[in-house]
Amino acid sequence: MAINVDLKYKTQLKGDRNKFPTLCPFCNHDFNLFDEYGSIFDNAIGFSDTNHGLMMIVECPICFNFNYFHGSGFYDYFLESIEEGTQKFFGRGSGNVL
Repeated sequence: MAINVDLKYKTQLKGDRNKFPTLCPFCNHDFNLFDEYGSIFDNAIGFSDTNHGLMMIVECPICFNFNYFHGSGFYDYFLESIEEGTQKFFGRGSGNVL
């Protein structure tokens, strides 16, 4: 089933592929252990359609590197973080609220 991602949340693929979404492949920041930096959904910069499916791109709040992983199962959680106002790039206070 294809996910219809809103155009404002689509972006180009950047960073490295990550097999462990809750762990930054560059600095080993664990999104599950450090709530003060937000969840992976709070730090997502968008989604990208690729030959391998829909990818979610995340910016690490510690080292500011980008990584991506299969995001088709995460789109609803991402939208929820926007609604709750915790999303850093599209939530309240981000300047990107439409």
